[in-house]
Amino acid sequence: MSTQQRMQPNPRRSEAAKRNRAKRKGLTEEGRKRLSRAAIEKKPWLHVGPATLKRKLQSVINGKVRQKGEFSVREARAQVKASREFLQSLLAHTELGVFDM
Repeated sequence: MSTQQRMQPNPRRSEAAKRNRAKRKGLTEEGRKRLSRAAIEKKPWLHVGPATLKRKLQSVINGKVRQKGEFSVREARAQVKASREFLQSLLAHTELGVFDM
C-alpha cells in the first residue's frame, strides 16, 4: 500500500466501539473514592521513569535508535554551546595578552 492511500476503518469494529462507549456510565461516588485512595496509597507521581541503571541505559539506547542524525538536537546544541564558550575564552585571553609571545 502506498503512502497516498489511507486504510478505511472496519465498519463493524467502529459500530462495536460505539456500542461499548455507550455502555460506560461514568464513575460512581464510591468508584471515585476508591481511585482516590489508590492514588494516595500508591503515589504514582513518585515513580516516573526508569529507576535502575540498566533501565536508564536502555532508555538512552532507545532514544539513540530513534534519532535522525548522528547527534540528537540536544547534543548538537550542547556542542555548539561548548564551542562558543571555548572561542569566547580564547578571545578573552588574546585580549588580555595571555597568548602574546
